Amino acid sequence: ARGASAVCPAATAAPYGRALAAGTRYLLLGQQLHGHYREIRRADDLGDAAALTPDYRVKIKKARELHQRLLDDYREMRVAFYEQLGAEMRHAGCKTGPKAAAAPADVAGPMPPSPTDASAWAMDEPASDEPATPPAPPAAPTRVKPEAPPPAGSTMAAPAIWIDVDNTLCAQPTRVSVDGQSLGEVGPRKRTSVRTHAGPREVCALPESDPRSCGDAGTIRRAYLHEGWSLTVHCESK
Repeated sequence: ARGASAVCPAATAAPYGRALAAGTRYLLLGQQLHGHYREIRRADDLGDAAALTPDYRVKIKKARELHQRLLDDYREMRVAFYEQLGAEMRHAGCKTGPKAAAAPADVAGPMPPSPTDASAWAMDEPASDEPATPPAPPAAPTRVKPEAPPPAGSTMAAPAIWIDVDNTLCAQPTRVSVDGQSLGEVGPRKRTSVRTHAGPREVCALPESDPRSCGDAGTIRRAYLHEGWSLTVHCESK
């Protein structure tokens, strides 16, 4: 097993650099998109959309629905890049962050957000606008903290959702668990929806022939679960 003395493979720097650059562009686009969404939502909440033609009111409604789906993808990408990739790089003895790869040559001005910085992934829901009457001053104003995943096994009032487990590629049952809690088995050549809770979770899906137990090395996938999230199981044919 690799430990703290592991030496980072030389071939890791180039693909990690490409992933870091792609993650930076993803963050920039996500922040720009969220800014546009805030403007649309603010105008809609203030009633500015009431004077629009029906087709534009439909577009506003679709924009708000699409934003939630994109936000689910954004949070899933945060888990994949910030938690999964970072953990694998550190396990292999590799550095992470901008210093681990050359900075993009076409970036000028202030440094762009880094996908390895947890605060760069913070995306706050726009608050609805209040009337002009000044509200009472808060007792202790605080900065918004980056969203942190709840501990494994905790639902933390997370909404219940359905996720899909696709076992159609396997001719054997697959046992599924989320945060260490068994969700049962998915039959051979079957695709099944199972009930769980939204948020960053630890997912395990092991075919019947796999001798390992959930929690063993290589059995856990950390992902941001949301309504409609799906997992495809791959196993060797028997």
